[in-house]
Amino acid sequence: MNEGESKELLKMFSEIKALEERAHKFYTSALPDIQDEKLKKIVGGIDLQEIKHIKIAGELMDIAVSLRKKEFTVPALYSEVFERLGKEVEDLSSPFSILIESSLESYSKVGFVLPAVFKLKGKKITYFCINKPGKKMKKIMEETVGNSEGVQFIDSFIVNENGMIVDPKNLAQLEIDIEKSIKKGGLIMLDSLSSLALYHEKGVVERFMHALTYKSKKMGFDLVAINLEEESKLDNYKTVYSFFDRVIKI
Repeated sequence: MNEGESKELLKMFSEIKALEERAHKFYTSALPDIQDEKLKKIVGGIDLQEIKHIKIAGELMDIAVSLRKKEFTVPALYSEVFERLGKEVEDLSSPFSILIESSLESYSKVGFVLPAVFKLKGKKITYFCINKPGKKMKKIMEETVGNSEGVQFIDSFIVNENGMIVDPKNLAQLEIDIEKSIKKGGLIMLDSLSSLALYHEKGVVERFMHALTYKSKKMGFDLVAINLEEESKLDNYKTVYSFFDRVIKI
């Protein structure tokens, strides 16, 4: 099986799981309003089947991911971080927002392997590079996992072919560019909060991230932000942590 086939399988199973999750949500919300006990029992039974279908779809996604994983060759230097991050996010369902709190030692590896981790899950990624050159990121990703297909890197202070730019000094423009990417679907990756703190006061960064995580839930897109652990020890981001669905330390 080639990469295209396994990618299509993953996409198909992901869509099936999303449909089953929506159906489960519908039946669960409808149950309290049903007065007729017989009808309530029938709807409850259907809902239980939806839960089973969600589990089956998840298992099929795992199979598709394992097939895709065989197509990736990650060098030993990155393999430990790759495996750890993969396990941390394997149970996530869209839309989700996660904060990766990275040690200084793992930071460079995290930035390079995160796109690969989510590529395995069939995500289309827009990577906003605040403190790393996008061209370098793309080159290293191609060296580590073979290709950078499905990943768009947006550089700081450099306008790309789509007219997008990361200007850490201008959060309003950054939010606009992120919204442009949201319309295309997929996953938004922001690297890093620590860099934004160099240009803005704590409260400004907090309001920006609160708005972004709120939009993630409301508009239904996935959001991944990276933060340096050394910065969090300064107590800069304790409030921000609560905005995310999950905080992963690595």
